[in-house]
Amino acid sequence: MNVTPERRASPRFPAHFPVIYYYLPHTAPRTYTINLSAGGAQVEALDNLPLGASVAFLIVLEAEQVLNTLATVIHVEPRANTRYSIGVQFGEMLFDGHHVLTHSLRLLSR
Repeated sequence: MNVTPERRASPRFPAHFPVIYYYLPHTAPRTYTINLSAGGAQVEALDNLPLGASVAFLIVLEAEQVLNTLATVIHVEPRANTRYSIGVQFGEMLFDGHHVLTHSLRLLSR
């Protein structure tokens, strides 16, 4: 069995949080995270977003806290039922996004 070494700067944790994402000019319905880290996430998407696309995300975390962030699509993989798994790298976080994300990751790592 080949094991690929971890290349991410931050560990990812399995996570299933509601996500609303905006990729202009289209607004997607709510989907979910697959995993989450301090630097990015894997998200179920309904669109085959292009690599390098800038996307705005609202992720509803624990205790109904909302992470409002911009992200860049760095990976796209087809899934079942015409859905996609997209890997995104977080960019600018709005409001207190770093604090909200750090708190949720602390809870997921327990």
